[in-house]
Amino acid sequence: MAGAEELPAAKRQAFVDKGFEELRAGAEFPLTQKNKAIFVFRGAARQVAVAGDMTGWQPSLMMQPVEGTDLFYLEQSYEPEARLDYKLVVDGDWRLDPLNPKTMPGGYGENSELRMPGFRPHPATIAEEALPAGRVTTYTLASEILGQRRTVHLYRPPGYDESARHTVFFFQDGRDYLRLGQAARTLDYLIHHRQLEPVVGIFVDPVERTGEYVMNDAYVEFFVRELLPWVEANVAVRAEAAGRVLIGDSLGGLVCAYLAYKHPEQFGHVLSHSGAFPLAYRDNLELGGQSYRVIPFGRALAEKPLAVKFFLVIGTYERAVGDGMDLVEGNQQFSEDLRANPTVPGVELRLYPQGHSWGLWRDTLPDGLVWLLGSDK
Repeated sequence: MAGAEELPAAKRQAFVDKGFEELRAGAEFPLTQKNKAIFVFRGAARQVAVAGDMTGWQPSLMMQPVEGTDLFYLEQSYEPEARLDYKLVVDGDWRLDPLNPKTMPGGYGENSELRMPGFRPHPATIAEEALPAGRVTTYTLASEILGQRRTVHLYRPPGYDESARHTVFFFQDGRDYLRLGQAARTLDYLIHHRQLEPVVGIFVDPVERTGEYVMNDAYVEFFVRELLPWVEANVAVRAEAAGRVLIGDSLGGLVCAYLAYKHPEQFGHVLSHSGAFPLAYRDNLELGGQSYRVIPFGRALAEKPLAVKFFLVIGTYERAVGDGMDLVEGNQQFSEDLRANPTVPGVELRLYPQGHSWGLWRDTLPDGLVWLLGSDK
């Protein structure tokens, strides 16, 4: 609280108590203005840190205590349009910011969410508008190639017409795109507002995610030789590559690009959210204590006949993800190699002041789908 540190130590707590309640009645936390954000914590603690997208999830931003009070604060500068996930680390205990009701769900639970004044969520993700809803049905598909049973969620659009032939979207991390990425509502919104024709969505759940998504040829063959025929037998979809879109996040974005690289005759579009493209340039991978021998297909992007459009999304705060991968540099390299290929009909790379988060992927899904299907670039 401004002015507290100028008072005698014995009077500071009373000053903070009075001023804080007045502030809390008319403000949201963290306090933001233009490009400034002030994190605030009140409570008995020896040390409080901020960890999140802005720190590579290291508890390295230490909050300043106001001596003689239970108040801690930290002022930082961010882009006016930034949206970042974070947590407070109080004496080693990771927790949500108790003053901030805004949270973002993720694969490892909820985080607190910092929204700078210029950030605007995509209207497709705001649950205020009542929309005609598509229907999601869950199936189990037996795979002989993978030797296992797979869970597949099928989205049929509102007013689904069996006599039509629909563009089909294939989502990796299927359950997460439905639950965290609000993908079904996004499709409902885009169809209702006539930004897309009615489409079909196929949401595929991973079984052993890392092993499947690191350029696994058996997983690719499952997609082409088993999943595609199953889809065509069960729902009215287009059969040509231009009517098929691959969508994935992180490692899922990587395997989508690899699927299109291996089978451009089957898939005409890729939407990658924070794709793990540094891995596309490595011969051998060490992930999660496992070793993988892979094809460094990124090195061959410029020469491969590849009639596929790519929409790549990356957050500017994704400089140290997973084992320290710089996804910003990796996505820039991947997009440059795609643009060097004269057979690729379109490449769009968009950077946002965000981190490796479902908030980024959720809010950029609508624009990516519309660009892929509506752009002549």
